[in-house]
Amino acid sequence: MQSLVRPVEVSILERDRMLVVRVYAGITIRNAAAIHTAVLSAWQASGYLEAVILDLGHVQHMDSTGVGLLLELANRAKKAGISLRLCCLQESPRRFLDRIGLSCLFEICTTIEKAMLVLPA
Repeated sequence: MQSLVRPVEVSILERDRMLVVRVYAGITIRNAAAIHTAVLSAWQASGYLEAVILDLGHVQHMDSTGVGLLLELANRAKKAGISLRLCCLQESPRRFLDRIGLSCLFEICTTIEKAMLVLPA
């Protein structure tokens, strides 16, 4: 794995044509723009990708701005013809997505290993 970006709250690695983004803080109005910029910069630098995986195992809190970030990344992934997968979702963010009816819009995996499984052709 080659590290592309390591801001304070995010680490981003590219492996097997997948961008793996690990977020180390809640995703809120305070940091969503910085996370967005870091992800897009790494995405553009990566060339061809099959998937973007967001490891949210350290994310204890997400507000509506965080949800907006996830939706924007999902939209970009769809337009690019690649998969966006969320993994290791903690209870509070998962309940929030369920409560507002948006969890069905995301492919959610329990582990990063499952999220990195070969994509269907």
